[in-house]
Amino acid sequence: LWNALTGEPVAVMAPGDGFLWSAKFDPAGGRIATAAENGMVRFWDGATGAPAGELRAHDKRIWDVAYSPDGLSLATASHDNTARLWDVRDLKPRARLQGHEDWVLSVAFSPDGRRLATSSADRTVRLWDVATAASVGASNSCLPVSASKSTTPAAKTSDWRLASPCTCSGERYASLPLS
Repeated sequence: LWNALTGEPVAVMAPGDGFLWSAKFDPAGGRIATAAENGMVRFWDGATGAPAGELRAHDKRIWDVAYSPDGLSLATASHDNTARLWDVRDLKPRARLQGHEDWVLSVAFSPDGRRLATSSADRTVRLWDVATAASVGASNSCLPVSASKSTTPAAKTSDWRLASPCTCSGERYASLPLS
């Protein structure tokens, strides 16, 4: 953990065993979640880097974690071909998202928190309804995903898009509507 203003290290967050593959601050900045090789999510104090809990989230490597915009849910992407949703308050599972045929590499919430995007080594991006855990869309893709507001002049307030920087078909961008 680094102080962004001074560039000085604040703390070293060691996973204990294996590698850390991803680290994300919660929206308020008070907590950090890390994705570990051993299937654990570890939580850390966002100011001091002190350990603040852990969660056995998967039996295999976790590639990525993401907090929902309200900070109440955490998504995990795993080597076990699933993504999972967790309630951050009690660390209980909310949903197991199945449908990918290979490792789930990244997770991203839509800015309103109603959708979750997952990308996989199976070269697909899937879009999920967070409330029902139902798959609501899929597209071919090669790389991790992000959610962003459309920049087209005709965009409406709710016109959020899921973008993957490269598609397997050779197109520059693939996108799915998030609303």
